[in-house]
Amino acid sequence: MGEDAGTSFGGTERAGSRWAALGWTLLGPVLIVLLAISVTRCPSHLTLSSGWVDWRYPAVIAILAILLIWVMPIAIKHVIVNLRPRDSDWPEGIPSTLRSVASRPEQILPELGHLTERLEIWTARASSHQSDYLALGRQLIVLSQLAVLFLSLQLVLEPAAPCGFLLILGEFACLALVLRAILLTMGPTKEWVRARVRAELLRREQFLAVSGVGPYLTAEDLAERVRVRLHELEGEEPMHLLALAADGGAYREQLEDARFDEHQGRRGMARLDRGEQAMVAYLVHRLQDQLEYYERRSREHRYLEEQFDSGMKYVLILSLAAAVVHLVLPFLPHGEPLPPWLHKTVDVLAIALPPLGIALYSLRGLYEWRRLSRAYHDQARTLQRMRDQLLELHTRLPHTPPPAEFVMVTPTVSVEATVLDTRAMTELGELEFKFRRLVLEAEELFAAELRQWYVLIRAEHAPGPI
Repeated sequence: MGEDAGTSFGGTERAGSRWAALGWTLLGPVLIVLLAISVTRCPSHLTLSSGWVDWRYPAVIAILAILLIWVMPIAIKHVIVNLRPRDSDWPEGIPSTLRSVASRPEQILPELGHLTERLEIWTARASSHQSDYLALGRQLIVLSQLAVLFLSLQLVLEPAAPCGFLLILGEFACLALVLRAILLTMGPTKEWVRARVRAELLRREQFLAVSGVGPYLTAEDLAERVRVRLHELEGEEPMHLLALAADGGAYREQLEDARFDEHQGRRGMARLDRGEQAMVAYLVHRLQDQLEYYERRSREHRYLEEQFDSGMKYVLILSLAAAVVHLVLPFLPHGEPLPPWLHKTVDVLAIALPPLGIALYSLRGLYEWRRLSRAYHDQARTLQRMRDQLLELHTRLPHTPPPAEFVMVTPTVSVEATVLDTRAMTELGELEFKFRRLVLEAEELFAAELRQWYVLIRAEHAPGPI
């Protein structure tokens, strides 16, 4: 589910200005070039005549390295978010009039106001944790590549040069930071997934309430029921609340039992006061918004996967070419000698390009574009079927009053009007039952998606069956 409509495990970073992205992206290579030039300009000694160490040159190297560590993860983020296709003309699949009249759940049921506030808080927490996780992944990739860059420069330049010690020290610092991040952030997705799942449970609660299913199937005091449910949703382990079930059994079984009791003349389901509003709200703000998110993210992830796959191939081809040149150079006929800087450049490229290709591969693994693209595509196909079913139910709702010949102006109620009213109520009850059953079917699909993330946080006890 998406940033606005559900889970967003695939990334929540939004695209910014393309000029900002270009600036951050160019700043990274500029810093790399400045760092390489500074290293090659290493003075022959780093001490003054008084014997004190001259820290000006090491300070310049350290500042450039720190700037590189800070800039490169930001540049990578800007590249990724701005590579996403921005196609806003995708057809909705529902009549535009429905979206124009669709109300949010909290607008239909004011009792959901506090629950909506908590939903916004937990959604912000989840997005923050997710951004931290992705930023950490990008930083680890940059640090590991910077360590390789320092090692490459140290091997290419004179190992005995005074700056060789600085390069080894920089490599050690990068690897130490990588190890520290790994050791101190065990299970980095734990808080992210927990916050996201709790936010999705609160979002689901909105639509369960407005649809009158689950805990709200027979609710009389809606405000009290919402208060109790909010306390449960924020007090327990979120992964244990995914199952659409309660002490009385699964929600679908409770719905079937209530329908049976209604047919037997006993007290059954609570009637929806605003059934059409509830149906339109669920259709637009739950199914359609979710469907659009799945379709959009599937296209974005597929495109990013293709772009990074191509980039990785190009980098590896260049690294192979650099390796061939590096191999052939010693066997060239002795004529006009090549400039020393060209030899050093080839050496650095031959050593540094293969890890760069692996870094691109690591970014693909961090964002999981291929898996998410396929998963979202399959989810979209299932949701499209449910949306079409709900659209068909909506067209069957009685939108007009009874014909004029059945409206009586006398206190006496005609047989025709009584039969019509009974039939209309029976048909309306059947439509409400099918709507509620479809709601539970869709929520089971969303719950199954969330439950897949249980393995990431390694909770002590698995949630019950869904």
